[in-house]
Amino acid sequence: MDIGNAAVAGRAPSSVVGAQHHAQHGKHAPQHPAKRAPRHAKHAPAHQPGTPPTRAKHRAKKIQLPTTPIGPPAGASTVIVELEGAGGRSVVLGSAEVAIQNKSLTNGERQAIANAVRAVRYLHARYGFSGVDAAGSAVHLLLRSSQADERGPFADNVRITAGGRNPLLPTGSTAAAADEILPYDVVLHELTHVMQFTRLGAGWSGLQSQLAEGMADAVSMLATRDWTIGEAYYRDANGASAKSIREIARGAVRHTGEPVVFDWRKVRDGQVEEHAAGAVLSRTMYEIELRLGHERAEQLAAAMVNDQQVWVGGGSWQSTAAAFARLGATLWAGDIVASQAVADALAATHLNEALRA
Repeated sequence: MDIGNAAVAGRAPSSVVGAQHHAQHGKHAPQHPAKRAPRHAKHAPAHQPGTPPTRAKHRAKKIQLPTTPIGPPAGASTVIVELEGAGGRSVVLGSAEVAIQNKSLTNGERQAIANAVRAVRYLHARYGFSGVDAAGSAVHLLLRSSQADERGPFADNVRITAGGRNPLLPTGSTAAAADEILPYDVVLHELTHVMQFTRLGAGWSGLQSQLAEGMADAVSMLATRDWTIGEAYYRDANGASAKSIREIARGAVRHTGEPVVFDWRKVRDGQVEEHAAGAVLSRTMYEIELRLGHERAEQLAAAMVNDQQVWVGGGSWQSTAAAFARLGATLWAGDIVASQAVADALAATHLNEALRA
């Protein structure tokens, strides 16, 4: 497995600034993290041209340690691994390349490190994501967190935190042990929050949380080409995928937790839980992928994540809807088909009405 091996800083990471945030927590997502798995044929709609491909079933494999040190791509973040020790103090194990060979780690922790490196590299290549620590060069991964043991993985502005176990895993689940702690889709979701924290800072509002959750889901789902969240945690006795936390492609089918909302008018008119409300945004991105294909949808997602006007200054559904149209027009200037596809996607979730609100 390809793991970055950049040099380890000679000092402990700087203190964390900003509010902590969990991807799915408590009542927001009774049983969370990770996805991956094929769609069940009996639920899947007939294939339509432009429909995103479904993913092949994933079974966690034995973690292969690298035989040749391979550093991160130029400009990409190093992943620095820490373990929570006595009294909540963290112990730095070093870069991912060094830490993954630590014999005290479990297979699940090794897989978490590998997933973090993979996600950092992907987001660097596709979204321009780079270091966020005090030196501007590293993302920190804290394992064996007592907080994460209680509520599941979460992120702040420089770090992703995971427990030694995942409390969001259903009792009796047969999910592969090596991929329980911090699966790839969850790392992508949480790293998107890290990017958002650099723009929003501390003190997110309920509205900002809705937008942030929707965008984090969209980034993760586009990267994995699987419009579900948390699917790998829900396997039946035979190891087959059973259901997900959030099913963006088909709504309530194979879904658990707060009911997702695809109609912006419901978010406007009532109090909707942030992860559920965020589905308006991620569903809009799904509708764009259906119409324009994966490559263009991810181009637009990257532009959205990096657009200061969406996140800075409070953020709003109006500015988000406007950003879809504005950034699409910038990316595909003069392309009438693309412009109409974005307009149709906004209409599908009634997010276009936010422009007139």
